[in-house]
Amino acid sequence: MLREFGNVITQAGLDANTPGAVATAIAFAAADPSRHGTSCLVLGHHLHEMEYSRASILQYWLGQDAAAALARFGAFVKSIGGYRLPKWEPIDNVD
Repeated sequence: MLREFGNVITQAGLDANTPGAVATAIAFAAADPSRHGTSCLVLGHHLHEMEYSRASILQYWLGQDAAAALARFGAFVKSIGGYRLPKWEPIDNVD
């Protein structure tokens, strides 16, 4: 099914994603220990890191008040060692 969709894309004259391009995006996100929650756009042979672009326009997109509140929340989460997920419990122990 995916191969058929890729063929339709290339027949339309567009660049389809390749396993190599996706692997490059994964390596890009995984190889840099300073990255936390990196998002990459793979579009044919184009690879774009999205988080820095998003961060640079966030105040225009959400407004300064919401962007400032989000920044304060992010600083708080970082100060407590990251977002704390609930304790995992097997599904058969849930009431």
